[in-house]
Amino acid sequence: VAEDEMLRTFNMGAGMVVIAAEDHADAVIGLLEAEGERVSVIGRLEDRTSGAAVKFEGSLELGP
Repeated sequence: VAEDEMLRTFNMGAGMVVIAAEDHADAVIGLLEAEGERVSVIGRLEDRTSGAAVKFEGSLELGP
């Protein structure tokens, strides 16, 4: 399966995803970390009128 198809189709290992307004992100991160959760910011939502639905910058580390 091509990398771009995997990114479009699967959650790629993200166990739980929380979407929050950008101006509340730090507060949400603080609350989750206070409860013992490990938090990683994995992206942001943007308006789009055309082009790919998923824009991925970086690389996947696919292991055995």
